[in-house]
Amino acid sequence: MIGISKPTLLYWFKVRGVEDVSRDYNGWRVFTEEDIERLKGFRDRGKPRHPAPASAENLGAERRRWLRVKAEFPLRYEFRQNGSGAIEGSSETLDISMGGVMFGVDPLVLPLGEVRLVITFPESDASIATGGEVRWARRWNDSNLLGVQFTGLGQTDRKLIGDYIGRCVAA
Repeated sequence: MIGISKPTLLYWFKVRGVEDVSRDYNGWRVFTEEDIERLKGFRDRGKPRHPAPASAENLGAERRRWLRVKAEFPLRYEFRQNGSGAIEGSSETLDISMGGVMFGVDPLVLPLGEVRLVITFPESDASIATGGEVRWARRWNDSNLLGVQFTGLGQTDRKLIGDYIGRCVAA
């Protein structure tokens, strides 16, 4: 109907502040045509502004906005703290997309917020330096993971990531 999962819809209602739909006498949600269009509009509001790599275009519906591929690249990060300097470290990426990157940190003491990243692509010795915003932090299988959405990614950096994803999809 809307093209999203039930957990995503419930998350939108509960956390993202999307107005819930009316309910019938049994408490079941009743979706009007207006509700469906409004929810589709919210869904489409975050669609990517930059196309996915050409080789990834015909993969069908994605769970996420961007195609993610496994990537184990060296990464340096720097979190700026208000008035108390910065937290810096190095890690290795776990996956990457046109929209962001996932990597591990130790220990998981980093705040949600802005971060500077430098990611090195070992096969070409090329690097990208970009800003990002931590979208989530969690513990998984004895690892501390961060999900960072890129902000201000330049055209050259987008091309470097897109070319890498395209090679992974073609392989």
